[in-house]
Amino acid sequence: MGRVLAATGGDRSRYRELLQVVVDRAPRLIEDEALAAFERMADAPWARPVSTWRVSARGRDALFRSLAEHLFACFPMPAHLWTAFVGEAAPLLAPVAVYVASGGSLYDTVRSGAMPVPLTRRMCHDVLSQRGESTFLGAIRRAQVRAAGGTLGLSQTWTQTRIGRQLHDRQGEEFWRDVLAWLCRNPTASNAAIGPLLDYIAHRRGEDAGFSMKGRTLPAVLRSMREWHTDLARDRVIHGVRFTPSGLQPMTLDRSRRDGAGNHVKEIWHVREILDSKSLFDEGRVMRHCVYSYARQIAMGHTAVWTLTLEDDTGHWRRLTIEVCPLRRRIVQARGRSNRPPEARDMIALRAWAGRNNLTLMAGL
Repeated sequence: MGRVLAATGGDRSRYRELLQVVVDRAPRLIEDEALAAFERMADAPWARPVSTWRVSARGRDALFRSLAEHLFACFPMPAHLWTAFVGEAAPLLAPVAVYVASGGSLYDTVRSGAMPVPLTRRMCHDVLSQRGESTFLGAIRRAQVRAAGGTLGLSQTWTQTRIGRQLHDRQGEEFWRDVLAWLCRNPTASNAAIGPLLDYIAHRRGEDAGFSMKGRTLPAVLRSMREWHTDLARDRVIHGVRFTPSGLQPMTLDRSRRDGAGNHVKEIWHVREILDSKSLFDEGRVMRHCVYSYARQIAMGHTAVWTLTLEDDTGHWRRLTIEVCPLRRRIVQARGRSNRPPEARDMIALRAWAGRNNLTLMAGL
């Protein structure tokens, strides 16, 4: 296992060979996210030469899975395993996926420390038995929720939160495992409250490394979370901080029409990126949520925040705050005022913007 999980230092000749085969046989795979995945593939031991790969799929995801299976799979593997090569968690998850695909035990990677998530043997079996989950990390999160006794709704919500989408170090994973167990013991009235709760808990842990959920009640934590939101709205915002644009395109969608009486009904939707700290602060204040706490993630390029507004006959209104993962070109969160879920007409505009930018929507949106 050590040979497989150890970094090779990078073999540029293998990378060039892999890239040439992809260019010749599946050029549609050539994009920024895939190029980073190909580098990881070139650094790992291959089960068979890339030159013998035969293209038998059409869609981009299917093509990528076909290539990964050819290079690494000695046994049938769940499709979600191959997503380990892309995304923020790829540096840790990709070697684990290669080891498992070669016949190794997922539980061995947990014991060795290569997998920072504290999984039991049964949970490891659950991860590799899932066939409906879209990502490897998503399958891991779902197994954690099941083991903690959580509901399907909690599982879907947990995997969509900023905390659930990231892979933390071992100490961090153990902390969030305990938070998940606390949520299972203290179910909220609405899964919509879980994301804001986790943001607040992350804030508290950032202030105090010894923070824990032991002895805390749900009403008390919710009350403290609301007080934190109020404090965020009152704090003096740091002016002049600008964020790097994500490269996605804004949108204006005119859905104005005539009603049954022949009257003009104005309905113009706008999607614009939030590119400075003052605008981010204003978005959180007006929408009554904690998006301002995402400033550091935006500055690092890990996430991008957009605002969906509606211009109608009564004024110009904020409707949704949208979080996008630029690397994966995925909309991972969309919330209205006070973290309400999107309404049907919001979703029409959101999907139109996603389509124009070739973005996927996180399951559940």
